[in-house]
Amino acid sequence: MKSFLLTGIFVLVSLFMGAQEIEVPNTQIPLITKISASWCPHCGGWGWSFFDGLLADNAGKAIMMTTHYSGDYRTDEGAAMASNFGIIGQPEFYLGTNKISANSGNYSSMIPMVSSNVSSQRSEKPMVQSGLKLSLQTSGLLKVEAKAKFFESTNGEYYMGLYLVENDFVGPQAGQGSAAQHKNIFRASLMDHTFGDLLGAGMMAADTEMDMETTFDLNASGFQAGNIEIIAIIWEKVGIKYQYVNANSSKSIQLVSANEEVEKSVAQFTVAPNPIEKRAVVELQLANPLEAFQLRWITLDGKTIQVLSSANSINTGQHRFEIERPASMAAGVYLLQLSSAQGTISKKILLQ
Repeated sequence: MKSFLLTGIFVLVSLFMGAQEIEVPNTQIPLITKISASWCPHCGGWGWSFFDGLLADNAGKAIMMTTHYSGDYRTDEGAAMASNFGIIGQPEFYLGTNKISANSGNYSSMIPMVSSNVSSQRSEKPMVQSGLKLSLQTSGLLKVEAKAKFFESTNGEYYMGLYLVENDFVGPQAGQGSAAQHKNIFRASLMDHTFGDLLGAGMMAADTEMDMETTFDLNASGFQAGNIEIIAIIWEKVGIKYQYVNANSSKSIQLVSANEEVEKSVAQFTVAPNPIEKRAVVELQLANPLEAFQLRWITLDGKTIQVLSSANSINTGQHRFEIERPASMAAGVYLLQLSSAQGTISKKILLQ
């Protein structure tokens, strides 16, 4: 199995600055899940045909994914999801967390029945829904921002999970051969817990909003930006089970250069006085945390004069650094360079 690299941590806050741009649609979107295994001949037989039929009938109407709880494409999160559904075999199919009673003898007739239920669910008013914003740096780092909004007051324990689905994948499948064209394969949870982070427990007022953010290294995990879908699923925990509530998904990824990304994070970057005679103060205000942070005083050709600060990460907020000019330093133009995992920006400084 491929190893998945998660970078950064989730931030669960109310009205986080960067997430205010995210639109949360007033929609109820059904989720169809196939529980499968690569060694299962029925999963590649009637189960394959059934899923293809569901995909064709419900494109743009429901979110669909195949979760492998065993075999070549197993993930721990997929196994946990299958266990939550209460599977007793494979293939099994679920609309939300309700089992679809399909088998080799009736699956053809079940396709229009499932599609009718999907249409019925889509007409319902949502209690809560999510919105997504995806941006990709040139380094291959995918930033996922999500917002959950409650449209009605409710009482319960609610979670939101974020998941990566690979839309097309060629690989072995019993019943289909060694080069089967897999569709909508669940690949990874983007959170530490399979069912996500807690949105709230107890009374949830209408118009309550919560935001989450994380990053995922596509290059390290081997995925292509044009072949993935990020799915946000909202669950309600009832006893020890997680019941499906609503979901949303996005394939739309905004390409962002590393410099654009860091410029959004740096709200203030000033040096005073500038020109510098002997000493100066650098004021840095961050709207977002920066990873692999370093602040260097360098020459115009990139040679380091002094490292003012270096850290694995630097938090949101105000930061202050001091520059002291070496006695032997010649007058002229230099650069103050801020570098991070999100990108690099520089500011000219003048010694007089």
